[in-house]
Amino acid sequence: MRRFLTLGLLLLLVTGCTSAVTLRHPITGVTVKCGPYAFDSLGRSAAVAMERERQCVSDYQRQGYERAPEGLSETQSRPVTTPVAVSPSAGLNGTFVGEITGTVRGQAFSMRVTFTLVQSGDQLVGVWNTSGGTSGTVQGVVIGSQVSDFRAKQVNPCEGAFTGATVVEAGRLRGSYTGVDCNGPVTASFVVTRQ
Repeated sequence: MRRFLTLGLLLLLVTGCTSAVTLRHPITGVTVKCGPYAFDSLGRSAAVAMERERQCVSDYQRQGYERAPEGLSETQSRPVTTPVAVSPSAGLNGTFVGEITGTVRGQAFSMRVTFTLVQSGDQLVGVWNTSGGTSGTVQGVVIGSQVSDFRAKQVNPCEGAFTGATVVEAGRLRGSYTGVDCNGPVTASFVVTRQ
């Protein structure tokens, strides 16, 4: 038993990690965090950990995120999770969370999706991410109870482009889209509720 305890302490002493990097989107205010990524203190895998952090930061910066000031935590800008109705005066500003289902190369998938949207006049822009690790940007034109010219761009983990249609309902958005990413053809639909 003592030998295992000593071995465990030794492993703790020879490992380390990169520091976490917090980024914030200047339009939506959403914050994300890259890291920390673990490595051993002998330098083995330190380069891999640093590269993972660099790639994560780079992916989010391509989506418009900027490095956040020191001391800003990811939880400081999380939205309240009480659903509220979509009203014409508020437009579609806010965060919408729900489920997305579909197929990629004929294989079914289902995951959680979050849209953070900003509406200015009839123009809608925003960012999205899923529990599966994909993320990107979205834009469209709000006309009555529809978002026409709905376009989503995938940035992470690889590029993709999708077009579709979205309907504005009481307190939620319902949409569908098709397109292609690095894995092949994608067809999906989503229902997200305002938070």
